[in-house]
Amino acid sequence: MAKVTIAEVAEAAGVSSATVSMVLSNKGKISENVISKVKTIANQLGYTKIQKKTADTYVTNSKTIGILLDIDPEWDFAWRFIRPVLSNIEAVLKENNYILLLIPIHLDLHSEEVFERVVSSKVCALLSMHYGNRNLFQELESKGIPVVVVNNSNLQDIFHTVCVDDIRGCYDGTRYLIKNGHRSIGFVEYERPDMQALTSLRHPAPGFVSIFNVSSGNKDMKLGLTD
Repeated sequence: MAKVTIAEVAEAAGVSSATVSMVLSNKGKISENVISKVKTIANQLGYTKIQKKTADTYVTNSKTIGILLDIDPEWDFAWRFIRPVLSNIEAVLKENNYILLLIPIHLDLHSEEVFERVVSSKVCALLSMHYGNRNLFQELESKGIPVVVVNNSNLQDIFHTVCVDDIRGCYDGTRYLIKNGHRSIGFVEYERPDMQALTSLRHPAPGFVSIFNVSSGNKDMKLGLTD
């Protein structure tokens, strides 16, 4: 029988997953009515808190490397870019006798549940694509599971990270357009507060401006920037 999740308790209680988590962990400032309601429903549904394994109990001889992959509908547009990355990761791992295991997650999934998914998969290491959770990753590494963050520069000072060079990519892309005769070129960027995983420390716009400056001899060229 599948375990009852925090999300299921939250839905039944009519509150957020974060509220359920705080109530069951005895944290935060929550009203007594909400605490009573959440705990009652959790008991009725048979929810049991995940007991995290200690460092000396997590032992694996697995040759499996997991990768966290957000399957929320908001990320559908990115699949065409993610698929070749996954394909190449799998190819390199296969050459070294490792297996790639996809671990699907949602952004609103509580870190305890993500932790349990990773640990129960018995992976020897973890990659995370477009998902960053500092506390979760630190806890996994303390349990002996090394973490590599893919395409998210927010945590590159803490964890091993692999990122694209957005500035160079924008430079090369704009140069390609100029080479093919385009003279009126625009660059569109916008804030994405709901997708913090996309936040980059290297904004691509400088690459766009740089190639325009290099090509400034073409008097008929037009530059357009918007955000």
